[in-house]
Amino acid sequence: ILKMTSTAPMGIPPSDVGVVVFHGRARVQALAEDACTAFQRMAWFFHPAMLGLMRPLYGKDGYEVMRDFVKPLLEMLVRERKEGKDWFTYDAPAAFLFNYGPMGGPADCHIAATYAMLAAESLGLGSCMLGTIEALNHTKPFKNKYGIPPKNKIGLGLVLGHSAETFRRGV
Repeated sequence: ILKMTSTAPMGIPPSDVGVVVFHGRARVQALAEDACTAFQRMAWFFHPAMLGLMRPLYGKDGYEVMRDFVKPLLEMLVRERKEGKDWFTYDAPAAFLFNYGPMGGPADCHIAATYAMLAAESLGLGSCMLGTIEALNHTKPFKNKYGIPPKNKIGLGLVLGHSAETFRRGV
């Protein structure tokens, strides 16, 4: 999967995309735990007063996305984790964490993750992109723990495993 991912076309080579690989449920669960812990620590950022201060930077649409989608999503992921449910990584046995450096962009991570999904599908595996992980871009301890260079940004996560559903034909 990584070999195919490394062939993903980027706008200007060489690629500035890094990938952290989590192999095995224990490592993926550690990733999920660290992410949900960081999400919980970020709760102050979503307090109505703080969001109100940030509204001029986000604009009306960005503010509404943060208030009505991101905040409830992060709260739900943390709540479900506390109840023993993994709604973040879906108890997957493998995961990738894509990041990009100053010469790249988030689209590069999306292209690389798409190639990884195609490679996984060709091997009979299911996959799911985790855009929520991008919320951890400003969480230095998280990035340090997983070896993401300080100037790099988290672009996307991807979980891999055996799909619970099978199809006789393409959807």
